Amino acid sequence: MRKFTYFLLTLSLLFATNFLQAQDEEKESTSSEARIFNVGDKALNIGLGVGGLSYSVASFSPASALSFEVGFKETGDYGVLGWGALVGIKSNRYTELNIDYRYINYIFAPRVTWHPDFVNERIDKLDAYVAAQLRFRLESFYDGFNDSRNLSFGFPWPGLIFGGRYFFTDNLAVFGEAGYSISYLTGGLSLKF
Repeated sequence: MRKFTYFLLTLSLLFATNFLQAQDEEKESTSSEARIFNVGDKALNIGLGVGGLSYSVASFSPASALSFEVGFKETGDYGVLGWGALVGIKSNRYTELNIDYRYINYIFAPRVTWHPDFVNERIDKLDAYVAAQLRFRLESFYDGFNDSRNLSFGFPWPGLIFGGRYFFTDNLAVFGEAGYSISYLTGGLSLKF
């Protein structure tokens, strides 16, 4: 009788352990399925921006920006970390006293992103994120008075970006970012693959 009791107790413990393990796996798969951006996901943002890097109130083109990121690490129940980079270009052209001036700014910024679960689980199809980046700037300047061209490099500049993507399908979204990279506000289309 004692052996049978030990057998039933062992069988019950094995069943309970398997049941709890299955619940944990289901919980993990549910939390990663609920996330829009997961480890291994890749996102490409293509957009235009306004504000920043302007030298006059004269006409200037909106900034063009392209960024890419890959999810690389889960942060437990807190979200997913990603890494990537942003490249952008912004030009400004104006005339003063019949003299042409033109600035072109090129930006390269490696970045790390965090996609927090506590924000993203509240709104379906939303992928909110925060990005920390180090911005490098190359500026080309044309002076029509002296008919000269100059090229200068800016110091690396850290930046903090707040952004989000709203997905219409599993792979297509609109995105918006606020913070200073190539412009103060950037928006466009985002592709996830």
